[in-house]
Amino acid sequence: MLTEKENMISAMYDPEDPELVREWKKVRQLVITYNHSRPDEKKKQTRTLHQLLGTYP
Repeated sequence: MLTEKENMISAMYDPEDPELVREWKKVRQLVITYNHSRPDEKKKQTRTLHQLLGTYP
């Protein structure tokens, strides 16, 4: 059985699933935090991007 997230990726999901709603709210808050950061807050921006996108090489 697929999770709602897996169903979402396959375009067959419940947009009101509690897990997806929690993730959406978390991501939305992180985007707001990033967008409202000042240009001189590089550490805050970097930390927020890492929370949103994960680490990269």
